[in-house]
Parts: sequence; C-alpha cells; structure tokens
Amino acid sequence: MACTRIAAEVRRLVLQNPQVLQLRPYPVGDLYFTIHIAATASVMWVSGGPSATVHHNEHIGPPDNDKETQHMAETIGAAHLLGIAGMLARFSALGPAARLAAKALEHGTIGDPRTAGETVALLFDAGRLDDALDAVGTFMHSGDPELTESALSATIWATGRLDDDQTLKIADRLEEWADRHAAAGDPVGMAGTLTYNAANFCGRSDRRRTLRLYDLAAERDPAYRRRGYWHREKAGILFHCGDYAQAVARYQDAVDLGDERSRPLLADTLLLTGQYANALSLFQEIEGTEHDQPEWLLKRHLLAHLVATYGVREQDRQSQRARETAGATDDPDVLGRVLAEYDLLCGHAHWKLAQYAYDHAAPSFEQFLAVTVAEPDHPAAWLNALLRSFAEHPELVPEVAKTARRMAGQQALDMLLATGDPEDHELAQRLDTLFHSLPDDGPPPAELRQVGPNPEDVISTRLDFSKPLTPDQMDDGD
Repeated sequence: MACTRIAAEVRRLVLQNPQVLQLRPYPVGDLYFTIHIAATASVMWVSGGPSATVHHNEHIGPPDNDKETQHMAETIGAAHLLGIAGMLARFSALGPAARLAAKALEHGTIGDPRTAGETVALLFDAGRLDDALDAVGTFMHSGDPELTESALSATIWATGRLDDDQTLKIADRLEEWADRHAAAGDPVGMAGTLTYNAANFCGRSDRRRTLRLYDLAAERDPAYRRRGYWHREKAGILFHCGDYAQAVARYQDAVDLGDERSRPLLADTLLLTGQYANALSLFQEIEGTEHDQPEWLLKRHLLAHLVATYGVREQDRQSQRARETAGATDDPDVLGRVLAEYDLLCGHAHWKLAQYAYDHAAPSFEQFLAVTVAEPDHPAAWLNALLRSFAEHPELVPEVAKTARRMAGQQALDMLLATGDPEDHELAQRLDTLFHSLPDDGPPPAELRQVGPNPEDVISTRLDFSKPLTPDQMDDGD
C-alpha cells in the first residue's frame, strides 16, 4: 500500500482525536511525536527520543478491491494509534493513552497477541472497565485462541487493582459469554473455561455463586474435575464459607491429583477440624520445601507444642462450650481442662493462660500464638506473641514479625498509638521500623497453566514476580 494512503489514514484518525492529539508540521511543547511513514513500516519517535515501529505487512494481506484497501488502511491507521497509545503509557499518561487505544479498536483489528494483552491492560489501568471488557469480548470472538488467552491473562492480572463491584462486573460478562457459547453448542470449547474464570472473578465476593460456577464449569468441561487446582480453588471458597469438612475433602482430592500447593492448605483445614496430629504431619512434610512459609512454620511449632503439652491428637471441637466455660473462670487448671477436653484452639482460654503465665514470669509465647490461630486478626495477640518471641524463641522472630505484619501489623500499631502512653508510642515506632526492615513479600506468585491437546495434560508454572528472573526465564530481553 502506498505510504501516502497510509499517511492520509493516520491524519484522519489523529484529527478525530483532538482531545489527545494535534497535527502540526513542527514540534510544540515538550511532548511530541514524529512519524516517518514508508511503504512497509512506520517509525514513531517521542520528542526525538524513544521510538516504536509499526510493520504494515503484518496486519493484512494484499488487497483485492477498494473495500479491502479501505479495511487495510483502517487497520494500519489503528495500529499507529495503538503505537502512540503505548508510548504515552510509558510516560504515565494513562488517560490519553487509553482513549487512543479505545478509538483504535473501533477502527481496526489487532492480530498480535502481545499487543492485544497490552491494550486490554492499558484500558484496565486507566479505569476504562467497559472498554476493556468490550476489547476482551472482541478478542475472544475473533476465533484466535492466542488473542483470547492474551486478553484473558491481562484481565486476570488487572484484578488486584479492581474493587469487588468491578470484579463482579467482569464475572457477569464472562458468565454471559459462557452461556452464549454453551447455548450455541460450545463449538470452540470455551464455555467451561469462561465459566471457570467467571468463578475466579467472583471469588469471595459472592461465595455461593462462585461454588455454583465452579460446578457448572466442571459440568461443561469434565476435565476440570481431574485437575488439582480446580479442587484447591473450590476448597478455598468452602473454607471461607466455614464448611471445613467439605474443604478437607476437596483439598485431599487436590493432593491426590498431585497438587502440592494444596498440602499446607489441607493441613491448615485439618487443624481447624480438630485433626491435630494429621495436620502436624502434613506441616512437617512441607518443611523446607518451596511451599513452606512463615505462617506454616509457626503453626508447625505451635501444634507440636500443643499436642505434646495436652496430649490431644484429635478432638471433636466444642468451641461454644469452651468459650462459655473459659469465660467464667480464671483458674489455670480449669482453663487447661477446657483446652484438653473441649477445644484445643479456644482463643479465650489461651488468652487467659497467656496473661497468667506472663504475670508469673512463665513462658507465654505459645499461648499468645495460639490466640492468633483462633483469631488471625487479633492485634494484641500478635503484638504480645512478637514481643515474647524475642525472649523465648529468638529463632522465630523473623517469621513472627512477617506474619504479624501481614495479619494485623497496622492494627497493632494503631492500638499502641491510641493509648496516648509515651512508652507505647516509642514501642510503636520501634515496631514500625522493624516491619519496614523486613523484605517485602511482593505480590503472590501467579500460576501459568498450559493445557495440552489432552485436557488432562496441564503444565503449571509458578511465576514469582517478587524475585528476579533467572537467565533461563528471560526471552530476548523482553
């Protein structure tokens, strides 16, 4: 295609976006673009510095008629808008960049998966949720699986920056698309995948709906029931619904299918169902593995102490009776019997025993730590567990500090500052310094799954972006 035809199309699109771009024969201001258009490629420079290239021959084959010529021109022109949008995004001009990206999608098509993903991500980052979802729908209905995968991946990455209402809106749209595919006989096998992703976007915001969607995904694609991660994710929702027995069953299915990430989660759930010895055994199995983490180390330490101290390996927890009995006494012997006979994890009993031990200069770390298992966001329990760890278990200080910061760090600081006591204020400053000195946990590792021709063949790779990439994970510097 003649470069004059391409230049005319680029000018037309630029003139349609005067809020963002102005066409001038010479630079004005500090931020300007210079575009050199040739027959096979265009090069764009930002203020004479960084550049980007648009290859015209990658968008569409040679035209056979005027209609195809016009379509090619629009597609190439839209590619220029996307190129400018990408360069604006590098300068943190997300609003103007997203506006250009949305306009580009109106005028042309995107055939490159990487560009598709970057465009969707840009629209999400700029808060243009409807435009982002429209783009995802366009890529999904293109019939190109790579475009679909890239668009969905960008959507999943965006969830950490969206609120509950926005993620539910994404779930609504995914479920709508899934139902359409299912009603049409699911010709490209997407109904199950879309339903499964809708469940993930619902998450804890609408737990019953999430469970329904997980089951519907497996109904539409039975291969999900043979994948450990499906059982693990469903178990996580059951756990937060308080249905620990069903959560144990699903986590066990996941472990049986080889999902090692489920092993500590199964141990954690067994702990809450009163199967203390089994939970301890599983926590010990992951010791020193990639699946171990500070929280599991602390629970491993605590369980070993409680089982040895009270001789209870398994228990039908009577939580309500334990709370009522512990609330009516301060006698340490009675409180000990409450733990041994009714509920080894009774937070009320452990809190009173911890205070009694502290007042009598006896070890109290494990009692305070036990309260955090019963009430994970209890700031006073975490504060006292951390302070006692310095004297009683200095080897555990890093793990206690990391977990306390994650579970209730800010609440503990606020509690100290609210007392008005200068000593508490000084302690708060010291703890704040400690928390800031700890390495940042970073975002949780993502899990990249590749499904082969056989739906049961799933390769899962954990991508931990809190750590630098190794040379074998890098690809041509990208």
